[in-house]
Amino acid sequence: MDAVIIFALLFAAGIPLYYFMRFIRRGTNRIISGGSYKLEQEMTTQVWQFASNAAKESLILKIKAHFPEANKRLAWKSGWICVRNGDMLVFAYGVVDVAYATGNIPHIKAGMRFDDVENGVVALFNFISWTQSDGVCPHTKEMVTLTETIKALFRSADPNVKTSVSAVS
Repeated sequence: MDAVIIFALLFAAGIPLYYFMRFIRRGTNRIISGGSYKLEQEMTTQVWQFASNAAKESLILKIKAHFPEANKRLAWKSGWICVRNGDMLVFAYGVVDVAYATGNIPHIKAGMRFDDVENGVVALFNFISWTQSDGVCPHTKEMVTLTETIKALFRSADPNVKTSVSAVS
């Protein structure tokens, strides 16, 4: 009987200790990987706007063609895929199955909306969701890579593209 009580007390003391150590580890990870955490905050709190004179459909097709074709029978273990939904492109990184790109949350999910304007098209790009490990996103380099790839694709489609960055509202 005494062994059961001792075990119950140790177990009861262990649960708060576990959560306390987890809390400390998250804070420590943010300090240790400060550059990565700062980059994550920068990438996830911004919206990139691209104003172009190119045709909307040609821009959508050019960007979509750069990424692997999503196929319900095809499973991706890593890398970006792109799914078109009308005038929107949804980018998903690190999905196990393409169904995750549209329904569930992959490691990173980003979106781009295209709107017609008087002199061409305006596209808004931002990150929608991302996973964290101990309070830090382990995939910030992939966020930067996607952003730089999209900038390069816009520049190749229209050398006069105007790019601006603003805070997520």
